[in-house]
Amino acid sequence: MRFVVDEMGIFNLLFPELITFQGQDFVLIILLALFLILAYHALKIIYRTILISLLGGMFPFVANKVLGLEVSTDIHTVMTFAIIAGILYIVYEKIKLGYHVLKFMYSLVRLLLSPVFWLVSLLKGTFRKKKHAGKQSKKQK
Repeated sequence: MRFVVDEMGIFNLLFPELITFQGQDFVLIILLALFLILAYHALKIIYRTILISLLGGMFPFVANKVLGLEVSTDIHTVMTFAIIAGILYIVYEKIKLGYHVLKFMYSLVRLLLSPVFWLVSLLKGTFRKKKHAGKQSKKQK
């Protein structure tokens, strides 16, 4: 017995529920894409936080060898520096996020208010022309 499958036959065989593609499925695909993007960025931040914490934990050793300071290298000190480094990095990320959100909000407000700014500049231009026209007539007298 031979199977003859057209171009979409294997796809339909593997994913029969996608044959009846509806509007809510499109919304779910968009939500899936947003979830993957957010999860990727969250994992990137977690990875960087772990890396920064490891580097912070290495600080007492570097301070002893390279800088010549006398910092104890017991587990309590190493963990304290690692936790402080991780917290500082998370605070940095929060500040950076806040900056980008405020920058986006400023751009959005500026875009929404651009017709008002345009109208004000147009009105200022017409009033200036009238003032200049009045000054010229006084000079001619």
